[in-house]
Amino acid sequence: MWKTEHSEETTAPPAAIWRLLTNVEGWSSWNPGLSWARLEGPFATGTTGRTKPAKGPEGAFTIVEVREENSFVNEAKLPGGRLRFLHRIEPLGDGRARVTLGATIDGTLSGLYGLMFGRNIAGYMPTAVKQLVGRAEAGS
Repeated sequence: MWKTEHSEETTAPPAAIWRLLTNVEGWSSWNPGLSWARLEGPFATGTTGRTKPAKGPEGAFTIVEVREENSFVNEAKLPGGRLRFLHRIEPLGDGRARVTLGATIDGTLSGLYGLMFGRNIAGYMPTAVKQLVGRAEAGS
């Protein structure tokens, strides 16, 4: 299995972070790894969507888990593997929260996929979290 994760602490309200995370069409405004994204229904478990990575072909994803205002996971099926993205907000008290974005690739070809595009994901993940937090703190 291949894995990457990055977290940042913020003073932004968790609800503001959640609004940005669940605005799929807005993901590319803070995530440099995406050219665009769209959802084909409500933001809920089982809903599908499409993304166009900044480096790579367009692909489909499915929201596989939603914990309202706390976390969600979306996944893309790959031949011989599965790419999952985790988005999590943890209230820390004193008006602070920890925002974590992560990605995993599992399956028989996970090592190959990690080499093919995992390094790219790991490279932009810290910037994506920082920009997400910055937009939430600015009230965007």
